[in-house]
Amino acid sequence: MSKKVNNSDSQTTTQKHSTMAELMASAYSKPQTLNRGDEVTGVVVSIVNNDVIVDLGTKAEGVLNKKELSQDQQESLKIGDRLTVYVVSVDETGQAVLTPLKATIIAGKDRKGVSTNRWQKFIVARERKIQLQGQIVEVNKGGLLVEVGEVRGFIPSSHIGLDVLEGISDLGELIGKEVKLMTIEVEPSSNRLIFSTRPPSSSITKEALSRFEVGKKVQGKIAGVVPFGLFLNMDGVEGVIFPQEISWEEKDNPTADFQVGQDVEVKVLGKDETLGRVTLSLRQLQKDPFEEKAKDFQQDDVVAGTVTEVTQNGINVSLEDGIDGLVPADKISPELKYEIGQNTNFLVDSIDKRNHRITLAPFLTSTKGLLYR
Repeated sequence: MSKKVNNSDSQTTTQKHSTMAELMASAYSKPQTLNRGDEVTGVVVSIVNNDVIVDLGTKAEGVLNKKELSQDQQESLKIGDRLTVYVVSVDETGQAVLTPLKATIIAGKDRKGVSTNRWQKFIVARERKIQLQGQIVEVNKGGLLVEVGEVRGFIPSSHIGLDVLEGISDLGELIGKEVKLMTIEVEPSSNRLIFSTRPPSSSITKEALSRFEVGKKVQGKIAGVVPFGLFLNMDGVEGVIFPQEISWEEKDNPTADFQVGQDVEVKVLGKDETLGRVTLSLRQLQKDPFEEKAKDFQQDDVVAGTVTEVTQNGINVSLEDGIDGLVPADKISPELKYEIGQNTNFLVDSIDKRNHRITLAPFLTSTKGLLYR
C-alpha cells in the first residue's frame, strides 16, 4: 500500500546540491540517436549490481556489464564518471547495450595497425559476401571477439547464430571454437571490423518465419543459454528470448533457472527477416505484478519516496513495494533541489504501465496551503 501523507507536509530541500536548471545547463553534446557500432562517451548515472547505467544524451540510457571492465576500473568506477563505450545494439525504445571493447585490429604479437592490403581482404569479403573462417578468442556480454588470421574483429550478440550457440550453457565453452563468418562492417579509419555468424537471409528463411504469428503462443526447445538470452530451436527456426522478457522479476542472472533441452511455451513478439529469427517472451504469458501493486496508486495521491537518481531526464524515486517513480525534468522548477537518499513527498501524476513506474510531480504547498503541480 502506498504511504499517504497529510497535505500539510511540505517539500524538503537541501542547499548543497545543484538545482535542476544547473544540472540541465551542464548537459554535454551528444547524438540524439545511436547506431550499432557507434563509439560514444557518456556519464555513469547508476550502478545496480553488475549493470552500469550510462547517460548518453539520447532518449534512453545505455547499459554496460560492469564485469567487462578491468578489475581496477570496477573498483574505482563511481557515479559521475565519464566512459567511452561501443554500441553493441539498440532496441526499439532506444536503449543501447554497451561494451568497453572496440573491435581491435592487431598484426602479429605487437598489435600494430593492419596494412591496407589486409583491410582489402575484408572489404572484398563484405562486397562479394564471401564467407571467412575465424576463431573465437574472447567472450563478453556484448558479443564475441574473433581472430581471422592475425586480424581481430567483433561479433555483436545479435549476430551470433543458433549454429554457434546450440548446446551452450557457458559462453566460455566457445573460446577456441572455429566459426564461419560474414563481414558486415569494415572501417579502416576507426580500426573497426564487425562480423556475423549468420548467413544472408534467404527465401527459405522468410518462408519459415511466415509460420509464426505475432501475439500467438508457440512451443520451443531451449538450445542455448547465454547471458544475453535464451536461444530456442522451433522446428529448425531460431527463436530468442532476451533477458528482459524472461521474467517480470528483476534478477542478476535471469537465464540461470533454464537448461539446454528444456521445453517452454512462449509468446511471439516479432519476426526479424534480416537476422532470420523470431523474438519471443516468457514473461508476457505471466501475470504482471506491477498491475496489482499499481492499484494502490491513484492520480493526485500524495506519496512518500526516496530519491535514487538525479539525471538530466528528471528525478528517479523509490516508492513502497519496490515501485519506481519518475519526476520528469519539465515538471521541476529551477529553484527545487534534490539529492540522492532524500526522503520527501510527491504527487502521483499518472500510472505508466508500459515502463512499470509511477509518473510523479513535486508536492508543493503555497502560502495558503493549496496544492499545485
